[in-house]
Amino acid sequence: MERPADRRDMLSRFIEAKHPDGRPLSLDEVLTEAGTVVGAGSDTTGISLRAILYYVITNPEVYAKLQDEINDFARRGEISDPVTYSESLKMPYFCACVKEALRMHSAVGYTLPRHVPKGGRTIAGRFFPEGVLHLLRSPLNK
Repeated sequence: MERPADRRDMLSRFIEAKHPDGRPLSLDEVLTEAGTVVGAGSDTTGISLRAILYYVITNPEVYAKLQDEINDFARRGEISDPVTYSESLKMPYFCACVKEALRMHSAVGYTLPRHVPKGGRTIAGRFFPEGVLHLLRSPLNK
């Protein structure tokens, strides 16, 4: 099978990407995005799914509330079998369970940059200036 000559790969898309205000991504941001894609995969998906299930099934109140939400959505015909991604996004408690499990047990082996709002913020007595905060810098980003 021959590939079209105008085929674009992910790296070219990262290089062409822009911030909402139209600024191009910096080299650090392109490398971070590319590294995220390379680092992502089946292991991180498996770790994430196990964390979500663990936190749900080890907390009976969470399990019951999530089951109630699923049953309610099914009763109203708002989800299919299997549930689609777009349907799952309409389930607020399910989304909260996923986000909290991923917060508690991140499968990503490195920290992600944080965007500090205009004027900066003080957190736990430490001031962070506005802009992008790289919590962990690679030797390649010096």
